[in-house]
Amino acid sequence: MADAYSMNLVVLTGRVGNISELRQGKEPRRIKFLTLSISTQEIFRGGKEQTTWHKIMVFGSPAEFVSKYLKNGDQINVLGKLQYRQWKDDDGIDRKLTEIVAKKVWLIARPKKNQEEDTEEEEAEEF
Repeated sequence: MADAYSMNLVVLTGRVGNISELRQGKEPRRIKFLTLSISTQEIFRGGKEQTTWHKIMVFGSPAEFVSKYLKNGDQINVLGKLQYRQWKDDDGIDRKLTEIVAKKVWLIARPKKNQEEDTEEEEAEEF
């Protein structure tokens, strides 16, 4: 039985990097992958900015939303869970991947150059 006090919850706010093509998964649902950059000020390193990149996997209607509305540079919120995967590649090398499986994605803001192009989508979108 799972521990009653266990929780796997990830909430991230950052900027969209690369967005993959919409793919059909094994089950009858669509899958989208994107990268999310998060910049933070490091207190212990003299206040220097540090950027980390996270791989996000999106299924179903949130994947459709990502495909239809999100662009590189958009600021989004992601609610999901942390997932670890391991496999052997074609050369027999062990590979590991840590990613976030998104349950919900919200569009917060577009970069200024995109705001001028896409004025009809100013409200936060949730899927």
